[in-house]
Amino acid sequence: MARKKMTGGMEPTVSLSRLRAAKGFAAPRVLMESEVPVTLEEMLTAFQKSLGRANRSSLEASRGESEFLLGVRALYVIEGLNVTLRVGVKAGRIEGSKDKRVLVDFGAPEGERSEVQFKVQSKPLEAPKTAELLLADGDPLGSEHPRFHLIATLIGGPSPAETVKGMEGPPLPLRPLKARDVHFRIAGGDSGTMDSVALRTNELGQASLFVDAARNRVESGGFRGTLKQVDLLRENDDFFVFVTSQDPPLESNVLHFTIDRGGEPKGSAK
Repeated sequence: MARKKMTGGMEPTVSLSRLRAAKGFAAPRVLMESEVPVTLEEMLTAFQKSLGRANRSSLEASRGESEFLLGVRALYVIEGLNVTLRVGVKAGRIEGSKDKRVLVDFGAPEGERSEVQFKVQSKPLEAPKTAELLLADGDPLGSEHPRFHLIATLIGGPSPAETVKGMEGPPLPLRPLKARDVHFRIAGGDSGTMDSVALRTNELGQASLFVDAARNRVESGGFRGTLKQVDLLRENDDFFVFVTSQDPPLESNVLHFTIDRGGEPKGSAK
């Protein structure tokens, strides 16, 4: 748990808190169960991920804000954190690796500690102007890893019929496009083959698709199927996803996903 305090210069800083048991002295928070040393990269990444999770929560909440989706209301996230830590810092090699890393020791004696200062930054949310793919954690507990949840939000202007009807008044704004056909294109990174899944957007202009790389399957609502051309089990270690639509005509930016095969899904055959 982090605490905020204000110094004389009115700069916000963050310090690591300590967990106090019911009895006994305060003990440092356990960072990891293994004895592998923590690298500076891992520490900085952990802070960035924490801020990213907070921003992702704001983003998920924004999907229910119709005014935000229409571009009428602006939503913002935490812009940045100024962090100061006093930790032991040294250069060394982790066992089994060849390159040197900067290692940090949170339990180093006070006299051997250095002050590490850095800033974790973010950007305000912006209303999407075209189709946008969002990657969500479809398996936060890691029981079905690897599993991906893709959400496409389709936003556009009025149809030709609506344009003619609204010529006498002000121009119609961009809005979520409901009940429109979209296609998720899934391409294998190694094989170059491709599968296509046709879906329709909901009332918020969204269509979502689960990609279960551990079973080479896709799922959306009541629809379930197996990838025919792309083999995520044996042939492809990564894959690309993009979305297309004819109304309005578009092709989204390509997103690339790497499959982590470190664990088997819960309940899978051994």
